Amino acid sequence: CFFFQAEDGIRDAQESRGLGDVYKRQEPYANLHGVQVLSGANNCKQVDVLNFLKLIRDAKQNLAQAFNQVSVREYQAVTGLFHWSDPVFISRAPGRLDVMGGIADYSGSLVLQMPIAEAALVALQLHPESTEITVVSFGAELSNRQFQFQMESSKLLQPDGSPISYPAAQQFFAEDHGISWASYLIGCILVLMHEGYVDTASTSSLGMSILVHSRVPEGKGVSSSAAIEVATMKALVSALAIEMDGRQIAILCQKVENHVVGAPCGIMDQMASCIGQQGKLLALLCRPAQVLGFISIPASVAVWGIDSGVRHSVGGSDYGSVRAAAFMGKRILETQGTETQKQLLAEHGVL
Repeated sequence: CFFFQAEDGIRDAQESRGLGDVYKRQEPYANLHGVQVLSGANNCKQVDVLNFLKLIRDAKQNLAQAFNQVSVREYQAVTGLFHWSDPVFISRAPGRLDVMGGIADYSGSLVLQMPIAEAALVALQLHPESTEITVVSFGAELSNRQFQFQMESSKLLQPDGSPISYPAAQQFFAEDHGISWASYLIGCILVLMHEGYVDTASTSSLGMSILVHSRVPEGKGVSSSAAIEVATMKALVSALAIEMDGRQIAILCQKVENHVVGAPCGIMDQMASCIGQQGKLLALLCRPAQVLGFISIPASVAVWGIDSGVRHSVGGSDYGSVRAAAFMGKRILETQGTETQKQLLAEHGVL
C-alpha cells in the first residue's frame, strides 16, 4: 500500500486520484490524522502496519521526546527521510514457523510452513532527481549495527554501465559488519538489475529512501532475513511498477540471499514469507518452488514456537557444510545407489 502526507502535515480523508472510496474502507486509519491511504491490500489493516505509519508520522514529535542518544539519532534520520508531497510505498512480510520438513528445504523436501504475527515492514520512496540511496534500519543500534547506510546509485554499475558482479557486491558488504545488514535491501535492487527489470541506463539517477523496521526475532530460525528481503522487494516492484507474482518475488529474494548476502539458503523461507496465509499451513515442494496447496489449521489447534536459546543462521558455516554434504550424498547415490534410487533421482531430482 502507499500513502502520503501533505507539506503542511495535514491531509483530510477526501477523494484523491479517484481512490477516495478505497481510503474510506481502511477503517483502522480513520483516526490517523495526517495520513491518507490511497490504495492497499488486506494486510494493510494489520496493527503493526498502523504502528509503522505512526512511527513515520510522529518521528519529529518523538525526536523532541527522545530520552537517549540512540533514539535521537534514529528519529532524526526518519524525520528527514521522505518528501511528504510524494507517494511512499509500504510493504509487510512476516516471519515463518517451520512445522514440518524445513531442515532439508535446500534439497527439495516437502515442507509445511506457517506465517507468524511478527513481521518486517519497509517504507520506500523514489527520488528520480537524486543519485543517493539512503537506508535507515530503525532499532539497528540496539543490535550493535549502524542504523543508516548511504551510497551513490552509480556504485551499483561497472564502468561499462552493466551491474556490478554479485561477488563484488558480496565482498563490499562483508568488509564491514556494521553495514552488512544493508546487503539484504540493496541486494534487491542489484538482483532486479541483473534480471533485467531495472534499466541500468537510468540507474545512476535511481535515488531512493528506504526505512525498515522488523519485529521478527533474529537468529531464532523464523526467517528474519527473508522477511526483510521480501518486504523490500515488494516495495521496490510496487514503486517501479513491475508486474510480478509472489513466486517470482520469492525466487528473486532467494537470489539476494544466495548471491549478495552469501547465504546458501533454499527457497522455503522466502516463499513462506511472501505467499503464506494466516491460519493456514503452506504445503511447498522446495524444488522447484512448487506450491501444493494450503491446509487450514483447525480452530481448536494452536501452534507455538519455543526459543531453544541456540542461535540459528543460514549464513553460518555449519549450514553451508550440511548443504554441501547433502548434494555430495545425492551425487554418490546417482552413481552408486540402487537402480530404484538412480531412477527416482533422474526423473524427479529427489528420492
